[in-house]
Amino acid sequence: MAQLKGKSIIVTGSATGIGRAIAIRLAKDGAQLLLADINREGIEKLADEIRSWESLCDAIKVDVVNRRDVQQMVDRCLELYGKIDVAINNAGVSSMAPVVDLTEKDWDYNMDINAKGIFLCCQAQMRIMIHQGHGKIINTASMSASTCPVAPTVTQSEQISLPFTWPSTRS
Repeated sequence: MAQLKGKSIIVTGSATGIGRAIAIRLAKDGAQLLLADINREGIEKLADEIRSWESLCDAIKVDVVNRRDVQQMVDRCLELYGKIDVAINNAGVSSMAPVVDLTEKDWDYNMDINAKGIFLCCQAQMRIMIHQGHGKIINTASMSASTCPVAPTVTQSEQISLPFTWPSTRS
């Protein structure tokens, strides 16, 4: 995809799984990436791999529930590339337990990362995108965002992220 050449893209949750696959694909399509994850070792390893392909890529350790970390992520992307064209908020967790077995700690953990993390990332990213006059935000969620009777925290926390996605992607 030649249309990604020169596009600066942040990918949260990019150390493993779907986020890693997204980052690899974007790099192969010419995007300039900022990888963000709480797993520093994982994103640094992936950034090294992507740079070995002569692609522009940097990595930053980010806890998406920490406003300061999120702002540093946004600031780093601006420092590196001068803009944020796309943000892919992919960081997420899942405590798969029936509601009767779920602890309050599990509930809080899921809600913090899956809901508060999306909120903090979108807020910081939107401020930049509004100022620069362009940008797209993609918030990922598992299928349980629409229905999952076994894992209520996943369902509730991911449903909260959906309203942030619709208005932020309208042009």
